[in-house]
Amino acid sequence: MSEEIIGRISGLQRSDSKIFNLIFTNNRMVAEFVGGTGGAFFAFGVVGAAVAESHLKKKASQMEENKTPEEILSEHKKSFEINYLDIEKVTVSKGVLGSSILIELNQKIPKIGKNIVFSFSKKRMEEIEPVIIKVFSIKAVINK
Repeated sequence: MSEEIIGRISGLQRSDSKIFNLIFTNNRMVAEFVGGTGGAFFAFGVVGAAVAESHLKKKASQMEENKTPEEILSEHKKSFEINYLDIEKVTVSKGVLGSSILIELNQKIPKIGKNIVFSFSKKRMEEIEPVIIKVFSIKAVINK
Protein backbone atom coordinates (compact mmCIF):
# COMPACT_ATOMS: atom_id res chain seq x y z
CA MET A 1 0.00 0.00 0.00
CA SER A 2 1.43 3.36 -0.98
CA GLU A 3 1.78 6.21 1.47
CA GLU A 4 -0.92 8.83 1.36
CA ILE A 5 -1.55 12.01 3.32
CA ILE A 6 -4.66 11.72 5.52
CA GLY A 7 -4.45 14.92 7.56
CA ARG A 8 -2.59 18.17 8.14
CA ILE A 9 -2.32 20.76 10.91
CA SER A 10 -0.35 23.92 10.18
CA GLY A 11 1.41 26.45 12.37
CA LEU A 12 1.99 24.60 15.65
CA GLN A 13 4.63 25.93 18.04
CA ARG A 14 6.96 23.61 19.90
CA SER A 15 8.26 24.51 23.37
CA ASP A 16 11.59 25.65 21.84
CA SER A 17 9.74 28.40 19.86
CA LYS A 18 10.04 26.56 16.53
CA ILE A 19 6.97 26.45 14.30
CA PHE A 20 6.00 23.22 12.50
CA ASN A 21 3.33 21.91 10.17
CA LEU A 22 2.25 18.36 11.00
CA ILE A 23 1.50 16.10 8.06
CA PHE A 24 -0.17 12.78 8.82
CA THR A 25 0.11 9.85 6.43
CA ASN A 26 -1.26 6.36 6.76
CA ASN A 27 2.15 5.27 8.20
CA ARG A 28 3.75 8.18 10.03
CA MET A 29 3.65 11.77 11.20
CA VAL A 30 5.99 14.21 9.46
CA ALA A 31 6.83 17.49 11.20
CA GLU A 32 7.72 20.13 8.61
CA PHE A 33 9.98 22.87 10.00
CA VAL A 34 8.65 26.36 9.22
CA GLY A 35 10.94 28.60 11.32
CA GLY A 36 11.81 29.80 14.80
CA THR A 37 11.04 32.90 16.88
CA GLY A 38 13.84 32.68 19.48
CA GLY A 39 16.09 35.36 17.98
CA ALA A 40 13.24 37.84 17.69
CA PHE A 41 12.62 37.61 21.43
CA PHE A 42 16.24 38.43 22.30
CA ALA A 43 16.44 41.25 19.76
CA PHE A 44 13.01 42.87 20.23
CA GLY A 45 11.48 41.40 23.39
CA VAL A 46 8.00 39.98 23.76
CA VAL A 47 6.46 42.19 21.04
CA GLY A 48 9.13 41.17 18.53
CA ALA A 49 8.64 37.49 19.33
CA ALA A 50 4.86 37.84 18.93
CA VAL A 51 5.26 39.53 15.53
CA ALA A 52 7.72 36.84 14.40
CA GLU A 53 5.40 34.07 15.59
CA SER A 54 2.45 35.61 13.74
CA HIS A 55 4.53 35.88 10.56
CA LEU A 56 5.70 32.26 10.82
CA LYS A 57 2.20 30.91 11.41
CA LYS A 58 0.98 32.76 8.32
CA LYS A 59 3.93 31.32 6.38
CA ALA A 60 3.05 27.84 7.69
CA SER A 61 -0.49 28.03 6.34
CA GLN A 62 0.80 29.17 2.93
CA MET A 63 3.42 26.45 2.51
CA GLU A 64 3.00 24.13 -0.42
CA GLU A 65 0.60 21.32 0.39
CA ASN A 66 1.42 19.01 -2.52
CA LYS A 67 4.90 18.03 -1.34
CA THR A 68 5.55 14.39 -0.53
CA PRO A 69 6.69 13.44 2.98
CA GLU A 70 10.15 12.64 1.58
CA GLU A 71 10.42 16.10 -0.02
CA ILE A 72 9.45 17.71 3.28
CA LEU A 73 12.06 15.71 5.21
CA SER A 74 14.81 16.52 2.72
CA GLU A 75 14.10 20.30 2.68
CA HIS A 76 15.29 21.07 6.21
CA LYS A 77 17.33 19.19 8.79
CA LYS A 78 14.95 20.28 11.57
CA SER A 79 12.01 18.51 9.94
CA PHE A 80 11.46 15.03 11.36
CA GLU A 81 9.26 11.97 11.19
CA ILE A 82 7.73 9.62 13.75
CA ASN A 83 6.36 6.21 12.85
CA TYR A 84 2.94 5.60 14.42
CA LEU A 85 4.28 2.40 16.03
CA ASP A 86 6.60 4.64 18.12
CA ILE A 87 3.68 6.69 19.49
CA GLU A 88 2.13 5.52 22.74
CA LYS A 89 -0.45 8.25 23.34
CA VAL A 90 -1.52 11.66 21.99
CA THR A 91 -3.23 14.06 24.37
CA VAL A 92 -4.93 17.27 23.26
CA SER A 93 -5.58 19.66 26.16
CA LYS A 94 -7.44 22.96 26.25
CA GLY A 95 -5.92 25.36 28.77
CA VAL A 96 -6.79 28.81 30.06
CA LEU A 97 -4.16 30.62 27.96
CA GLY A 98 -3.85 28.16 25.08
CA SER A 99 -4.05 24.54 24.06
CA SER A 100 -1.51 21.82 23.41
CA ILE A 101 -0.84 18.47 21.80
CA LEU A 102 1.36 16.13 23.84
CA ILE A 103 2.81 13.21 21.87
CA GLU A 104 4.19 10.50 24.14
CA LEU A 105 6.62 8.08 22.52
CA ASN A 106 7.40 4.46 23.45
CA GLN A 107 11.10 5.25 23.60
CA LYS A 108 13.44 8.22 23.37
CA ILE A 109 14.18 9.13 19.76
CA PRO A 110 17.44 10.99 18.96
CA LYS A 111 16.92 14.74 18.34
CA ILE A 112 13.25 14.40 19.36
CA GLY A 113 13.20 13.01 22.89
CA LYS A 114 10.51 10.96 24.61
CA ASN A 115 7.71 13.54 24.57
CA ILE A 116 6.89 16.34 22.15
CA VAL A 117 4.58 19.25 22.95
CA PHE A 118 3.04 21.53 20.33
CA SER A 119 0.96 24.54 21.39
CA PHE A 120 -1.81 26.35 19.58
CA SER A 121 -4.50 28.95 20.19
CA LYS A 122 -7.53 27.48 21.98
CA LYS A 123 -9.81 28.83 19.23
CA ARG A 124 -8.24 26.22 16.89
CA MET A 125 -9.48 23.29 19.02
CA GLU A 126 -12.44 22.61 16.71
CA GLU A 127 -10.06 22.38 13.72
CA ILE A 128 -7.40 20.24 15.43
CA GLU A 129 -9.44 17.80 17.51
CA PRO A 130 -11.07 15.91 14.58
CA VAL A 131 -7.71 15.46 12.82
CA ILE A 132 -6.12 13.97 15.95
CA ILE A 133 -9.09 11.63 16.52
CA LYS A 134 -9.09 10.54 12.86
CA VAL A 135 -5.36 9.80 12.81
CA PHE A 136 -4.78 8.36 16.27
CA SER A 137 -8.25 7.02 17.26
CA ILE A 138 -7.69 4.84 20.37
CA LYS A 139 -4.31 6.48 21.16
CA ALA A 140 -5.99 9.92 21.33
CA VAL A 141 -7.11 11.58 24.56
CA ILE A 142 -9.01 14.87 24.37
CA ASN A 143 -9.15 17.04 27.53
CA LYS A 144 -11.50 20.02 27.22
